Amino acid sequence: MTYRPEYDLKVIGQNLKRLRSAKHLSVDYVREYLRLGSVQAVYKYENGKSYPQADTMFALMELYGASLHDIVGKHEEDDKSSSVIGGLYPAGLCLQHENFKPGSLSAVGTLG
Repeated sequence: MTYRPEYDLKVIGQNLKRLRSAKHLSVDYVREYLRLGSVQAVYKYENGKSYPQADTMFALMELYGASLHDIVGKHEEDDKSSSVIGGLYPAGLCLQHENFKPGSLSAVGTLG
């Protein structure tokens, strides 16, 4: 029997902060977008002190243009042991590129 996955509050908090920073949004902007009374709730989410409610999570996904995995999953930059292909691209990135041919690393050069 398989059981539901466990979710790490700290990982979710780090991801929320990373996604907000990547969009160059202030905590106050997120607070206003979510119609929260104060920024303390946003800081609680980002510091891994509490989970956003489901509707708040959906709103954050929309605001950040993020998937659920972007928010709840552990990411390569969080994992110090992640590999880098050719010192340029995170592992797996070339596998998603349109020029990638299975069994060949010829697409590692440029993504442009």
